[in-house]
Amino acid sequence: MKQCGNCVLCRKAPIFGWHQLLSGDRNLSKTKFHKKHPEAFFDITAQVELYYLDSEIQKGNLDFALISLSPFDHLDSNMQILREEPLFLTVPVSHPYCQRNPGDVMPLDDIPQYFKDDVFLISRLGSSIRTAVDHVFESLSFTPKRIFEVNGLYLTIGMVAEEEGPAFIPLSTVCENPKIHYYRTDPVLYRYNVLVSKPLNNCNETEQTFYRYVLSYLKNQREERNR
Repeated sequence: MKQCGNCVLCRKAPIFGWHQLLSGDRNLSKTKFHKKHPEAFFDITAQVELYYLDSEIQKGNLDFALISLSPFDHLDSNMQILREEPLFLTVPVSHPYCQRNPGDVMPLDDIPQYFKDDVFLISRLGSSIRTAVDHVFESLSFTPKRIFEVNGLYLTIGMVAEEEGPAFIPLSTVCENPKIHYYRTDPVLYRYNVLVSKPLNNCNETEQTFYRYVLSYLKNQREERNR
């Protein structure tokens, strides 16, 4: 196969994704990858569920996928962890806790005491965020007074701004909003951004080069943040 195609962005979540690889100052048309493989093109599909991946990769219909998993999910041998993406507790600025703690770090132990009467906006069962949050609540012996399942991270942020309740939001969707306060948790709560592919020994040269490019892209991002 000449092309590097059939890419997929999995889950209904704007994690680090193909749009960031294919656009911006270091997009594929301006990189060593595209200079080496000018024939490569991408057929991008979005919002595919995890159960779809294995069969499509085995059939050859899917070459790569970017997905998010919780630290408690099973990792198969064809999955490469790209980074740990922090989750922030996102709170309306009108919440009493914001006056008590105007900083940007929240001990997880504060949740049972200061959020026991809140309605938590939580991703649906099976999502990476929901799995991580459920484990945290269990470790804290905490049961929210009520939860409201929301399908969509940007929708969730909007609901937090409208004072519907607190929510856990990944770093990739954090955006400035005067109505919202973001807390990094202590200890840090996170999910994995994962690259899924067929075994590298079954990949052609173009696909192997792209795989290395994705890893290099994340390495460069980490180095820039640490400067």
